[in-house]
Amino acid sequence: MAFENAYLTEEEKQMFKDAGLTDPRGGLFRGNPFVPTAWTIDRENKIALMYCGIADREENWKETFVLFYKQIDKEHLINLILASNYLDGTTDEMLKQKYAVDTVLKWDIIDISLPKTGEVSKEDVFNFLSDALCAYGVYGDPMRTYTAKIKVVLDYKGELYYGN
Repeated sequence: MAFENAYLTEEEKQMFKDAGLTDPRGGLFRGNPFVPTAWTIDRENKIALMYCGIADREENWKETFVLFYKQIDKEHLINLILASNYLDGTTDEMLKQKYAVDTVLKWDIIDISLPKTGEVSKEDVFNFLSDALCAYGVYGDPMRTYTAKIKVVLDYKGELYYGN
């Protein structure tokens, strides 16, 4: 099964409440419960990406996401601060041809909290993230069907990751 944009069921929302997670943005949101309404999920592999919003109005290009793998709890939670960006025109066209896609989106990984459990490697996390962001598209809206094929490139500290 692949990633899809979906609304959470009442049962899934209850799982978040039971996990006692707080809003990952901190600041004004610190301590507030984190119970999303929509996510980009691969149900078969139990991996989910959620958009949390902008944490700081002064740096509004930085977007906060969380990625869960295996289960919804603090041990399997990966906090992310991402910024959408552009590739140069030549690289963009080359990647569109190479991956036979309509759009290439670049996300800069500004900050990431890799899990301490050791159950998953950085490379696996970047593959999950790349695949999830391809399905997320531009807005991750479950009501929107994307007809364009999208490829995501991640930039982490100047190193590019192309995913699977």
